Amino acid sequence: MGIFDSGYILFYDIFVLFMGLNIMLFDTLKYTKSLIAGGLSQRQAEAQAEALVAVADEHLATKQDLIPLKQDLSTLKQDLTLLKQELIALELRLENKLTMKLGRFIAISTAILAMLISFHH
Repeated sequence: MGIFDSGYILFYDIFVLFMGLNIMLFDTLKYTKSLIAGGLSQRQAEAQAEALVAVADEHLATKQDLIPLKQDLSTLKQDLTLLKQELIALELRLENKLTMKLGRFIAISTAILAMLISFHH
């Protein structure tokens, strides 16, 4: 039995889809009247409204459907935070290594320059 089988469309004036704590209201009567005004028969308009309600009921995500996604996003955010911390630590280690190598290069260059100067005198 469809939502319009009683012949009294007014009984189905407002169809309510429960989505977690949110409620989405779909006025099947208004939708049906719009379709009839657009040239569809009452039977066709009612079938369209039933189909739309069925699709919405089957394919709209509820808050319960989103809970695992929120958990995955939270885990991903934590992983990104850890990755950022690791990258900062890696950057500091590389900076320290480059500073040490540059310091050695300057020290060796200075020693070589001092030896060259002492040989010329």
